[in-house]
Amino acid sequence: MCTTELGRVAHLKDDFTKRGVKLIALSCDGVESHKGWIKDITHVTKYEGEFPYPIIADEGRHLAVKLGMIDPDEKDAQGLPLTARAVSFT
Repeated sequence: MCTTELGRVAHLKDDFTKRGVKLIALSCDGVESHKGWIKDITHVTKYEGEFPYPIIADEGRHLAVKLGMIDPDEKDAQGLPLTARAVSFT
């Protein structure tokens, strides 16, 4: 997902909570990258306060593989597969 999508989800957190939805995001980047990304998300989308859900670091893609989230056609600069951009679970 992109910065604006993650920001929009943050703004809609209360609506998700009312429906019993717990929010998380999964990324193939590391925790340090997420700290900067969250700053970008909150700045770009004008989200105020503490970011309301975790972004899980899955640099080894272990969780993404286990959950069937790998996109076989998308690779990073090192040739590692990336997660599919639009995956949701119920």
